[in-house]
Amino acid sequence: MIESNKQSGFTLIELMIVLTLSLFLMLAVIQIFSANSQNFRFSIAFSRMQENGRLALDELARDIRMAGFFGCASRQQITINSVATNNPPNVAPSQHIIGFDGGIGFNSTGASIIDSRARPLTLCNNALGNINACRISDILQIIRGAETIGVSISSMTSANDPINISSTDISTLQPSITTNGTPPNEEDLVVITDCQQADLFRAIATSSTSLTPNTNLQKAYSSDSFVIPLVGATYFVATDNRDKDGDGVPDEIATLYRIGIFDENVAPQAIPIARGVESIQIQYGENIQGDEFADVYRESAASVSNFTNVVSVRIGILLKSEQDFLTDAPIPVTFMGDNFNNGDRRLRLQMFTTIGLRNRVP
Repeated sequence: MIESNKQSGFTLIELMIVLTLSLFLMLAVIQIFSANSQNFRFSIAFSRMQENGRLALDELARDIRMAGFFGCASRQQITINSVATNNPPNVAPSQHIIGFDGGIGFNSTGASIIDSRARPLTLCNNALGNINACRISDILQIIRGAETIGVSISSMTSANDPINISSTDISTLQPSITTNGTPPNEEDLVVITDCQQADLFRAIATSSTSLTPNTNLQKAYSSDSFVIPLVGATYFVATDNRDKDGDGVPDEIATLYRIGIFDENVAPQAIPIARGVESIQIQYGENIQGDEFADVYRESAASVSNFTNVVSVRIGILLKSEQDFLTDAPIPVTFMGDNFNNGDRRLRLQMFTTIGLRNRVP
Protein backbone atom coordinates (compact mmCIF):
# COMPACT_ATOMS: atom_id res chain seq x y z
CA MET A 1 0.00 0.00 0.00
CA ILE A 2 1.41 3.30 -1.14
CA GLU A 3 0.80 6.29 1.19
CA SER A 4 0.44 9.71 -0.40
CA ASN A 5 2.73 12.42 1.01
CA LYS A 6 0.53 15.49 1.06
CA GLN A 7 1.74 18.91 2.32
CA SER A 8 -0.53 21.81 3.18
CA GLY A 9 0.32 25.59 3.43
CA PHE A 10 -1.08 29.09 3.03
CA THR A 11 -2.85 29.96 -0.08
CA LEU A 12 -2.08 33.17 -1.92
CA ILE A 13 -5.31 34.70 -0.68
CA GLU A 14 -4.48 33.85 2.92
CA LEU A 15 -1.03 35.42 2.56
CA MET A 16 -2.54 38.57 1.15
CA ILE A 17 -4.99 38.77 4.07
CA VAL A 18 -2.19 38.30 6.61
CA LEU A 19 -0.02 40.94 4.93
CA THR A 20 -2.91 43.38 4.83
CA LEU A 21 -3.70 42.84 8.51
CA SER A 22 -0.01 43.20 9.41
CA LEU A 23 0.19 46.42 7.43
CA PHE A 24 -2.77 47.88 9.31
CA LEU A 25 -1.24 46.76 12.58
CA MET A 26 2.11 48.36 11.71
CA LEU A 27 0.39 51.59 10.70
CA ALA A 28 -1.44 51.66 14.05
CA VAL A 29 1.81 51.08 15.95
CA ILE A 30 3.56 53.81 13.95
CA GLN A 31 0.72 56.25 14.60
CA ILE A 32 0.78 55.50 18.34
CA PHE A 33 4.56 55.90 18.44
CA SER A 34 4.39 59.15 16.45
CA ALA A 35 1.63 60.55 18.68
CA ASN A 36 3.51 59.63 21.85
CA SER A 37 6.72 61.11 20.47
CA GLN A 38 4.95 64.35 19.56
CA ASN A 39 3.26 64.50 22.97
CA PHE A 40 6.64 63.99 24.62
CA ARG A 41 8.21 66.80 22.57
CA PHE A 42 5.21 69.01 23.38
CA SER A 43 5.44 68.31 27.14
CA ILE A 44 9.20 68.90 27.27
CA ALA A 45 8.95 72.16 25.30
CA PHE A 46 6.06 73.44 27.45
CA SER A 47 7.84 72.51 30.70
CA ARG A 48 10.98 74.34 29.60
CA MET A 49 8.98 77.44 28.70
CA GLN A 50 7.27 77.39 32.10
CA GLU A 51 10.59 76.97 33.88
CA ASN A 52 12.26 79.76 31.90
CA GLY A 53 9.26 82.03 32.42
CA ARG A 54 9.21 81.53 36.18
CA LEU A 55 12.95 82.13 36.36
CA ALA A 56 12.66 85.33 34.32
CA LEU A 57 9.83 86.73 36.44
CA ASP A 58 11.56 85.78 39.70
CA GLU A 59 14.77 87.58 38.68
CA LEU A 60 12.86 90.65 37.52
CA ALA A 61 10.75 90.75 40.70
CA ARG A 62 13.80 90.55 42.99
CA ASP A 63 15.47 93.58 41.42
CA ILE A 64 12.30 95.62 40.91
CA ARG A 65 11.31 95.29 44.58
CA MET A 66 14.71 96.63 45.60
CA ALA A 67 14.81 99.56 43.16
CA GLY A 68 15.97 102.71 44.93
CA PHE A 69 16.52 100.89 48.24
CA PHE A 70 19.65 101.92 50.15
CA GLY A 71 19.15 100.36 53.56
CA CYS A 72 16.70 102.83 55.11
CA ALA A 73 13.38 101.50 56.37
CA SER A 74 11.55 104.72 55.58
CA ARG A 75 9.74 105.04 52.23
CA GLN A 76 11.12 108.55 51.93
CA GLN A 77 13.25 108.76 48.81
CA ILE A 78 16.55 110.39 49.71
CA THR A 79 18.34 112.36 47.04
CA ILE A 80 21.88 111.03 46.71
CA ASN A 81 24.60 113.63 46.39
CA SER A 82 27.10 112.25 43.86
CA VAL A 83 30.76 113.16 44.33
CA ALA A 84 32.07 110.17 42.38
CA THR A 85 34.39 110.98 39.48
CA ASN A 86 34.77 109.55 35.94
CA ASN A 87 31.20 109.44 34.63
CA PRO A 88 29.34 107.49 37.32
CA PRO A 89 25.72 106.46 36.68
CA ASN A 90 22.92 108.90 37.42
CA VAL A 91 21.52 108.08 40.88
CA ALA A 92 18.72 110.66 41.06
CA PRO A 93 15.42 109.20 42.39
CA SER A 94 13.92 109.54 38.91
CA GLN A 95 16.57 107.09 37.68
CA HIS A 96 16.11 104.41 40.34
CA ILE A 97 13.70 102.67 38.01
CA ILE A 98 13.18 103.75 34.44
CA GLY A 99 11.93 102.13 31.25
CA PHE A 100 12.67 102.44 27.56
CA ASP A 101 9.87 101.73 25.09
CA GLY A 102 11.24 99.39 22.47
CA GLY A 103 14.72 100.21 23.77
CA ILE A 104 14.51 103.81 22.55
CA GLY A 105 16.98 105.99 24.48
CA PHE A 106 18.80 103.10 26.12
CA ASN A 107 22.62 102.99 25.98
CA SER A 108 23.09 106.57 24.87
CA THR A 109 26.83 106.12 25.50
CA GLY A 110 27.06 103.69 22.60
CA ALA A 111 29.00 101.17 24.70
CA SER A 112 29.21 97.77 23.04
CA ILE A 113 27.17 95.06 24.75
CA ILE A 114 28.58 91.56 24.91
CA ASP A 115 27.64 88.44 26.83
CA SER A 116 29.71 86.51 29.35
CA ARG A 117 31.47 84.68 26.49
CA ALA A 118 32.39 87.95 24.76
CA ARG A 119 29.83 87.43 21.98
CA PRO A 120 28.22 90.65 20.68
CA LEU A 121 24.48 90.85 21.30
CA THR A 122 21.79 92.22 19.02
CA LEU A 123 19.04 93.88 21.06
CA CYS A 124 15.42 93.13 20.21
CA ASN A 125 14.49 96.79 20.04
CA ASN A 126 12.81 99.35 17.86
CA ALA A 127 15.93 99.82 15.74
CA LEU A 128 16.07 96.12 14.84
CA GLY A 129 12.32 95.78 14.31
CA ASN A 130 10.29 92.59 14.48
CA ILE A 131 12.16 89.60 13.11
CA ASN A 132 11.77 85.83 13.41
CA ALA A 133 14.24 85.72 16.32
CA CYS A 134 12.50 88.30 18.50
CA ARG A 135 9.91 91.04 18.73
CA ILE A 136 10.42 94.69 19.62
CA SER A 137 10.79 94.61 23.41
CA ASP A 138 10.93 97.11 26.25
CA ILE A 139 14.01 97.60 28.42
CA LEU A 140 13.92 98.17 32.20
CA GLN A 141 16.77 99.77 34.16
CA ILE A 142 17.14 99.65 37.96
CA ILE A 143 19.56 101.35 40.38
CA ARG A 144 19.77 100.19 43.99
CA GLY A 145 22.03 99.33 46.87
CA ALA A 146 23.49 95.87 47.22
CA GLU A 147 21.73 93.28 49.37
CA THR A 148 24.65 93.25 51.80
CA ILE A 149 25.15 96.38 53.93
CA GLY A 150 27.99 97.60 56.10
CA VAL A 151 27.65 99.93 59.09
CA SER A 152 30.19 102.58 60.05
CA ILE A 153 31.63 101.96 63.52
CA SER A 154 32.82 105.48 64.30
CA SER A 155 31.89 109.05 63.42
CA MET A 156 33.88 110.93 60.82
CA THR A 157 35.62 114.01 62.20
CA SER A 158 35.61 115.71 58.79
CA ALA A 159 33.97 115.20 55.41
CA ASN A 160 37.16 113.81 53.84
CA ASP A 161 37.97 111.22 56.51
CA PRO A 162 38.17 107.51 55.70
CA ILE A 163 34.98 105.64 56.64
CA ASN A 164 35.62 103.04 59.33
CA ILE A 165 33.74 99.75 59.06
CA SER A 166 34.20 96.47 60.87
CA SER A 167 36.34 93.91 59.10
CA THR A 168 33.43 91.47 59.23
CA ASP A 169 31.14 93.88 57.37
CA ILE A 170 33.75 94.66 54.73
CA SER A 171 34.51 90.99 54.12
CA THR A 172 30.83 90.13 53.64
CA LEU A 173 29.95 92.93 51.20
CA GLN A 174 28.78 91.63 47.84
CA PRO A 175 30.01 92.89 45.49
CA SER A 176 33.29 93.44 47.29
CA ILE A 177 34.63 97.01 47.44
CA THR A 178 37.82 97.20 45.41
CA THR A 179 39.55 100.17 43.82
CA ASN A 180 38.96 100.03 40.07
CA GLY A 181 36.69 97.04 40.71
CA THR A 182 35.20 95.11 37.83
CA PRO A 183 31.44 94.42 38.20
CA PRO A 184 29.50 92.34 38.95
CA ASN A 185 31.76 90.74 41.59
CA GLU A 186 33.71 93.92 42.42
CA GLU A 187 32.70 97.55 42.70
CA ASP A 188 34.29 100.85 43.68
CA LEU A 189 31.08 102.93 43.72
CA VAL A 190 29.70 103.19 47.26
CA VAL A 191 26.75 104.95 48.90
CA ILE A 192 26.88 106.16 52.51
CA THR A 193 23.68 107.34 54.17
CA ASP A 194 22.28 108.12 57.61
CA CYS A 195 18.74 108.00 56.14
CA GLN A 196 18.61 111.80 56.13
CA GLN A 197 21.32 112.50 53.58
CA ALA A 198 23.35 110.30 51.26
CA ASP A 199 26.53 110.50 49.18
CA LEU A 200 27.78 108.42 46.28
CA PHE A 201 31.58 108.25 46.16
CA ARG A 202 34.27 106.22 44.46
CA ALA A 203 36.56 104.32 46.82
CA ILE A 204 40.16 105.24 45.99
CA ALA A 205 41.71 103.24 48.84
CA THR A 206 40.51 100.30 50.87
CA SER A 207 41.71 98.31 53.85
CA SER A 208 40.24 95.55 55.98
CA THR A 209 38.51 98.19 58.13
CA SER A 210 38.11 101.37 56.08
CA LEU A 211 37.12 102.97 52.77
CA THR A 212 38.55 106.26 51.52
CA PRO A 213 36.25 108.46 49.36
CA ASN A 214 37.66 110.13 46.27
CA THR A 215 36.79 113.61 47.63
CA ASN A 216 34.93 115.44 50.38
CA LEU A 217 31.44 114.19 51.18
CA GLN A 218 28.67 116.69 51.86
CA LYS A 219 29.13 116.14 55.58
CA ALA A 220 30.94 114.08 58.21
CA TYR A 221 28.69 111.07 58.77
CA SER A 222 28.11 109.76 62.27
CA SER A 223 28.58 106.15 63.39
CA ASP A 224 25.90 103.60 62.45
CA SER A 225 25.56 105.07 58.97
CA PHE A 226 24.87 102.56 56.21
CA VAL A 227 27.63 101.82 53.69
CA ILE A 228 26.39 100.04 50.56
CA PRO A 229 27.97 99.08 47.24
CA LEU A 230 26.03 100.56 44.33
CA VAL A 231 24.56 97.97 41.98
CA GLY A 232 22.20 98.06 39.06
CA ALA A 233 20.34 95.80 36.70
CA THR A 234 19.11 96.41 33.19
CA TYR A 235 16.87 93.75 31.65
CA PHE A 236 16.60 93.40 27.89
CA VAL A 237 15.87 90.78 25.23
CA ALA A 238 18.58 90.06 22.68
CA THR A 239 19.90 87.41 20.33
CA ASP A 240 23.49 86.21 20.18
CA ASN A 241 23.06 85.06 16.55
CA ARG A 242 24.29 81.57 17.42
CA ASP A 243 23.69 78.55 15.23
CA LYS A 244 23.04 76.13 18.06
CA ASP A 245 21.51 73.37 15.93
CA GLY A 246 24.29 73.48 13.33
CA ASP A 247 22.06 74.01 10.29
CA GLY A 248 24.05 76.97 9.03
CA VAL A 249 21.32 79.49 9.97
CA PRO A 250 21.27 81.58 13.19
CA ASP A 251 18.71 80.29 15.69
CA GLU A 252 15.36 82.04 15.84
CA ILE A 253 15.58 82.14 19.63
CA ALA A 254 16.25 85.17 21.82
CA THR A 255 17.25 85.37 25.48
CA LEU A 256 16.41 87.64 28.41
CA TYR A 257 19.66 89.20 29.69
CA ARG A 258 20.61 91.22 32.75
CA ILE A 259 23.46 93.71 32.70
CA GLY A 260 24.89 95.76 35.57
CA ILE A 261 25.38 99.51 35.81
CA PHE A 262 27.09 101.42 33.02
CA ASP A 263 30.04 103.05 34.80
CA GLU A 264 32.68 105.24 33.15
CA ASN A 265 30.74 104.75 29.88
CA VAL A 266 31.62 101.06 29.91
CA ALA A 267 29.06 98.25 29.83
CA PRO A 268 29.79 95.16 31.94
CA GLN A 269 29.19 91.71 30.49
CA ALA A 270 25.54 90.73 30.11
CA ILE A 271 24.36 87.63 31.95
CA PRO A 272 21.77 85.34 30.29
CA ILE A 273 18.70 84.80 32.47
CA ALA A 274 16.15 82.84 30.42
CA ARG A 275 16.35 81.51 26.88
CA GLY A 276 13.33 81.58 24.62
CA VAL A 277 11.94 84.99 25.67
CA GLU A 278 10.50 86.45 22.48
CA SER A 279 9.18 89.71 23.92
CA ILE A 280 8.93 91.63 27.18
CA GLN A 281 6.42 94.44 27.67
CA ILE A 282 6.19 96.70 30.71
CA GLN A 283 3.47 98.87 32.26
CA TYR A 284 4.15 101.37 35.06
CA GLY A 285 1.94 101.95 38.11
CA GLU A 286 2.16 105.67 38.87
CA ASN A 287 1.10 107.29 42.13
CA ILE A 288 -0.36 110.64 41.11
CA GLN A 289 -2.40 111.40 44.25
CA GLY A 290 0.38 111.08 46.82
CA ASP A 291 -1.26 108.15 48.63
CA GLU A 292 1.57 105.64 47.91
CA PHE A 293 -0.72 103.49 45.73
CA ALA A 294 -0.72 103.08 41.96
CA ASP A 295 -3.55 105.27 40.71
CA VAL A 296 -3.02 104.51 37.04
CA TYR A 297 -1.00 102.05 34.98
CA ARG A 298 0.82 103.66 32.07
CA GLU A 299 1.02 101.59 28.90
CA SER A 300 4.43 103.01 28.01
CA ALA A 301 7.42 104.69 29.61
CA ALA A 302 6.82 107.76 27.46
CA SER A 303 3.44 108.32 29.15
CA VAL A 304 4.89 108.26 32.70
CA SER A 305 4.82 111.82 34.02
CA ASN A 306 7.50 111.24 36.68
CA PHE A 307 9.38 107.99 37.29
CA THR A 308 9.90 109.05 40.90
CA ASN A 309 6.17 108.34 41.35
CA VAL A 310 6.28 104.82 39.90
CA VAL A 311 5.37 102.48 42.78
CA SER A 312 4.73 99.23 40.93
CA VAL A 313 5.45 97.56 37.61
CA ARG A 314 3.46 95.10 35.52
CA ILE A 315 5.57 92.71 33.49
CA GLY A 316 4.41 90.59 30.57
CA ILE A 317 6.74 88.12 28.88
CA LEU A 318 6.11 86.07 25.76
CA LEU A 319 8.07 82.84 25.49
CA LYS A 320 8.38 80.49 22.54
CA SER A 321 9.69 76.97 22.29
CA GLU A 322 13.14 76.27 20.93
CA GLN A 323 11.66 73.37 18.93
CA ASP A 324 9.58 73.99 15.82
CA PHE A 325 6.79 71.82 14.34
CA LEU A 326 5.00 71.30 17.65
CA THR A 327 1.59 72.49 16.44
CA ASP A 328 -0.45 71.36 13.47
CA ALA A 329 -0.44 74.83 11.91
CA PRO A 330 0.92 78.33 12.65
CA ILE A 331 -1.03 79.97 15.46
CA PRO A 332 -1.73 83.75 15.48
CA VAL A 333 -0.50 85.52 18.63
CA THR A 334 -1.97 88.48 20.50
CA PHE A 335 0.30 89.77 23.26
CA MET A 336 -0.19 93.12 25.01
CA GLY A 337 -1.25 94.90 21.84
CA ASP A 338 1.16 93.05 19.52
CA ASN A 339 -0.66 90.90 16.94
CA PHE A 340 1.39 88.68 14.66
CA ASN A 341 1.84 85.29 13.02
CA ASN A 342 5.44 84.35 12.33
CA GLY A 343 4.36 81.35 10.27
CA ASP A 344 6.28 78.91 12.46
CA ARG A 345 4.73 76.06 14.42
CA ARG A 346 6.32 76.73 17.79
CA LEU A 347 4.54 76.78 21.11
CA ARG A 348 4.09 80.13 22.83
CA LEU A 349 3.35 80.98 26.44
CA GLN A 350 2.39 84.29 28.02
CA MET A 351 3.18 85.03 31.67
CA PHE A 352 2.40 88.12 33.75
CA THR A 353 3.12 89.53 37.19
CA THR A 354 2.81 92.80 39.12
CA ILE A 355 5.61 93.89 41.47
CA GLY A 356 5.59 96.66 44.08
CA LEU A 357 8.69 98.68 44.97
CA ARG A 358 9.37 97.98 48.63
CA ASN A 359 10.40 101.53 49.56
CA ARG A 360 7.58 103.22 47.64
CA VAL A 361 4.47 101.28 48.67
CA PRO A 362 2.91 100.78 52.13
